[in-house]
Amino acid sequence: AHIVSAGAVNLGISWVTGTAEAGYKIMGTMFASPGTGLNGEGFGLAAPAAGAPYVLQELPFGVDISNLEFNVSNLSGEDSEDLVVTWKQNNGGDGADVMARHIRVTLDPVTGQLLSMLPEGNAIKVNATAEGTQDQNSIAGLLGDRFISVYRDDNNSYTDGGDIIARVIDTRATVCIEGETGT
Repeated sequence: AHIVSAGAVNLGISWVTGTAEAGYKIMGTMFASPGTGLNGEGFGLAAPAAGAPYVLQELPFGVDISNLEFNVSNLSGEDSEDLVVTWKQNNGGDGADVMARHIRVTLDPVTGQLLSMLPEGNAIKVNATAEGTQDQNSIAGLLGDRFISVYRDDNNSYTDGGDIIARVIDTRATVCIEGETGT
């Protein structure tokens, strides 16, 4: 399970559940402050919404749950409660890809309580190529519904077989490359 700050005072929690036979899912919920605390007094977290927990991503059958490399991060700092989840998935060949999904969080504008956590758009492949294995990923949220993913890439066609790649992904765009660097 993972826990992340989301927005100014909320906590997003995500975990993986399921079986190999029925399939695995990334689940999530959020605890939100009712906004009554000031200077650390009267602060509390309300229980998740009645519909919680939410399915954030259904993982494909055959995913290696023992080697999922599942991560979660917030997006946009204090301006948004949205999250992004990433995981490692076999690419159908002899390697693996880093996948990501933007999770749109809706809070009640009056109470600040969680109304929903729903996948936004489609899951995307974070790495630029499917050749080889891209793994050991980590993510951090950036402003404007963006995140940065850092991962190891063993593709010998454009790396030396052990590079660290960083990519900035804009979850609002259909083309997801903003920058790429290899070391």
